[in-house]
Amino acid sequence: MKVASGIAYDRQGQGPTVLLLHGTGGSHRIWRPIVERLRADRDVISVDLPGCGSSAPISAPGPVTNAEFARRIGAFIDELGLQHVHVAGTSLGGHVALLLAAAGKADAAVAFSPTGFWNKRQSLYTRTLVRVSRFGTFLSAPVVPALAATVFGRNLLLGTSFANPAGVPSEDAHAVVTDLRTSAGFAGFAQANSERLGGQPVSTSEAASRPDAGLRDALAKVPVTIAWAEQDRFLSPRQAEVARLALPHARHTTLPNCGHLATWDDPALLTELILTADFANHESH
Repeated sequence: MKVASGIAYDRQGQGPTVLLLHGTGGSHRIWRPIVERLRADRDVISVDLPGCGSSAPISAPGPVTNAEFARRIGAFIDELGLQHVHVAGTSLGGHVALLLAAAGKADAAVAFSPTGFWNKRQSLYTRTLVRVSRFGTFLSAPVVPALAATVFGRNLLLGTSFANPAGVPSEDAHAVVTDLRTSAGFAGFAQANSERLGGQPVSTSEAASRPDAGLRDALAKVPVTIAWAEQDRFLSPRQAEVARLALPHARHTTLPNCGHLATWDDPALLTELILTADFANHESH
């Protein structure tokens, strides 16, 4: 792993640059099946967000917001001298991807089941489920290697996150669980996961469907894709309709037979959406 602007990252392939962002308590490793498909003709950079994987937590005082994550990834983009970047993110990473596009740091954005289009009850549910999931990783830590090696064990470990946990290779199943357990900055994600798109405190679905006009206008100028997992247990697919209302210029689509972490459920479809990100807004009309 290399480090720039305090962000640990993996870089593979050659061609136009694609930047991949994971969600709460994850790491760059969640993107492995996508990287394998993109690296033949793309410069693929997958990062560990601050407080996850090999990246140190944000030490500045005060709550950590989605805007702060976006600012730090923006500084990372600048330090590497990246231009004409396409960014894709899942969950909180999708939220950050949208903010980067709105700030002019990305030429296109793809957000897989992004946070920010929820109401207060849905946000609380997701934060609770994530905390419970992390607590479970501590209880299961001694037996994770053995569980990850079996279909039954992967279903048990990953049934909330994937639609088809049995299809996740054992080493990757082990990585998903370990990354969540060892996330040094896990507590810092609480504020970011209490915001709607644009940084306002989460409240109602109606409010989430009406982001700041400046943010909406900025995203209307950039090819944006919002793809919601059909079997998402962390972020209800009902939030996809809120996203449609919030960002009517985007390309909106569904990920059939996919769970919240869809990278292993249908890597070919996710890869296709990333590769066609340039055409997103054109196709939506």
